[in-house]
Amino acid sequence: MATTLDVQHERAYQKQEGASFFNSKKIKKGSKSFTRYWKKVGLGFATPKEAKEGVYVDKKCPFTGNVSIRGRILKWEIKKKEKQKRSKREAKEEQKRSKRGAK
Repeated sequence: MATTLDVQHERAYQKQEGASFFNSKKIKKGSKSFTRYWKKVGLGFATPKEAKEGVYVDKKCPFTGNVSIRGRILKWEIKKKEKQKRSKREAKEEQKRSKRGAK
């Protein structure tokens, strides 16, 4: 679940897992500067500007979290937002055929 840092109202403060001194990039927003971890996932996907300069925390995001997109690519559409932490979504799956299975 993506959470913006400035509107966190949960009891536990969420922080970005990969943001450390060695593997993060320094971002300047106005007069403040902070570190943000983002990566290039490859496969022809460009890292969005929101992932590079945003302040949201999402551990399941392939650009800012610890998720690999190798093997298959999922596209989700949010159909209905029910409660604070729940939403109904529909998956559209696009899988690359392996060389062994394709004849």
